[in-house]
Amino acid sequence: MTVSTDEQPTTSGADAPATAPATSAGRGRAALPWVLLAVAVGWAIFATLQYLPLAQAESDRQAIQATSLNFLQALTNWDASEGLDVPLDEVRSYGTAVFQDEAASLFRGELGQSLEAIGASSVGEVVDLFVQRADSEDALVFAVVRQELSNDVTTDVDEVFRGVRVFLLERDGTWLVDDVELLGEDLGEPVDDEGDA
Repeated sequence: MTVSTDEQPTTSGADAPATAPATSAGRGRAALPWVLLAVAVGWAIFATLQYLPLAQAESDRQAIQATSLNFLQALTNWDASEGLDVPLDEVRSYGTAVFQDEAASLFRGELGQSLEAIGASSVGEVVDLFVQRADSEDALVFAVVRQELSNDVTTDVDEVFRGVRVFLLERDGTWLVDDVELLGEDLGEPVDDEGDA
């Protein structure tokens, strides 16, 4: 009697490997990480798009403040006895073409000649400065400056506090002064907030 080796051993149903059919719940669990990734990327893009205009606005505000501060320091610090050409060129360097022309006609005219004739000089400092309004094209700055004015004719030194509005325009990524307005001749010395009422 011979034994056939062609027969394959059989396994019972309990020993058979489980091959469950793929279900929609299984596919959903596999897609969940991709959905979460898409949501996270979308949120990151949204947050970045919200942040960029705020960052640009803050950068503009800082540039506006710096231009205004440098301009006002140039405008209030000069010595006419040494001539006004150098200080005028510095003042004009912060301005638009229109402002440059106006400043040149003012200080190279009778006013400049009178200041040079009496040896007038000014020493100034910006006491306070803040941006009142700014958008992508123009800005308005308010400042208080302290100015000490003297000349060769008298020994008096006049100290004045002036309010100043500075109007700026954005030109090719640079903020330039377009107009200046003095608010009153002398504001008087600022009051100390902690002083007696």
